[in-house]
Amino acid sequence: CCEQKCVLNNTYGSKLCSCPTDRWWNKLDSFCKKRSYFNESCSSISECWLGANLTCLNSKCACSDANLNFWNGTFCSQVESYLGSCKISSGCNQTQGLVCNLTEQMVYKCVCPSYNYWDSSLKKCLPQKNNTQACTSTEQCRSGTSLYCDTSSTNTCKCPIDYYWSTNTCVKMVSYGSYCNASIQCNTNLLLSCVNSYCVCTASKFWNGTFCGN
Repeated sequence: CCEQKCVLNNTYGSKLCSCPTDRWWNKLDSFCKKRSYFNESCSSISECWLGANLTCLNSKCACSDANLNFWNGTFCSQVESYLGSCKISSGCNQTQGLVCNLTEQMVYKCVCPSYNYWDSSLKKCLPQKNNTQACTSTEQCRSGTSLYCDTSSTNTCKCPIDYYWSTNTCVKMVSYGSYCNASIQCNTNLLLSCVNSYCVCTASKFWNGTFCGN
């Protein structure tokens, strides 16, 4: 039988030659051909390696659905959802926008990429919100900008008190006597305004060392 092995035919009680499990019978050449591994050529699923959950797609042995399965180096494994364990990003559900975090907090976990947040209702990553956009939690507001979600009143992303929004981040307001280009830069909570390029009290008020008083 050469490359074949002899097995018992239970139907007739006789023995037949059969290919080992790591090979398939090539009728054209009449010999047992080695099964293809991941990303190797094939013409049918029977030519792909057994026990690895491989199928034949576009003439290559591959995982059946790249959105639901990935090649882990040994076999096709199911992708993980949010906070699932991972070693590479292909091990995370990419239709949900997830990536494998390798360097920061929650290492080796499937998480949303930077400037995205996990929507537990939609089960996918969504872009974080900017200033004045609607939100239900601070994690939905753009990270690295000091924005927070004001759930006590407006339910929008906003800058903390004594900060103002400038282009793409929250900037701390300046106090009395500081240089300014616009009144928004001055601490309005202290009743300051930008007059002649400086934060000062309006004509009807004076600086008492803490805020503009009467």
